[in-house]
Amino acid sequence: MGGSAKATSAITVNTNEDGVATLSLRDSVAESVAVNASANGAQGQATATFVDPHYRTIRKPVQ
Repeated sequence: MGGSAKATSAITVNTNEDGVATLSLRDSVAESVAVNASANGAQGQATATFVDPHYRTIRKPVQ
């Protein structure tokens, strides 16, 4: 795991019956973080993207 993100769950996890492993992350800055995984010689990577917590969608009706 890269960047400033921190795991909020165990970093060594088992897969479920569908072969999916779940990891919880927390980050205090907006950034993309690479998460690497390996099992039985196979490797994979996913990207977790964190956005600014102050960012909000503003909707204004058209008059």
